[in-house]
Amino acid sequence: MIIGKRTPLTVAVSKNEGETWENAKTLEEKHLDGYYCYSAIQFTGERVLLAYCAGDQADSHSGLDLTSIAFFDYRWLYESSPCPASCR
Repeated sequence: MIIGKRTPLTVAVSKNEGETWENAKTLEEKHLDGYYCYSAIQFTGERVLLAYCAGDQADSHSGLDLTSIAFFDYRWLYESSPCPASCR
């Protein structure tokens, strides 16, 4: 398996405006020959809504065939548990 610059899709926490990151979590990793990009994030109360494009270059011409949405409680970013089913 070769991991590219835009796969797997992960989220992390920064407490210093993006200089360093911690608590990296994998949201999705099924498109290992493609990539995840064009993300948009919205905080809604205690939940995080993350929309992004995904695709697999082996299955398509552009690699951007899918638009996906992850929805999870922001507190999960500070826990040691894997991504809950609701965020896929």
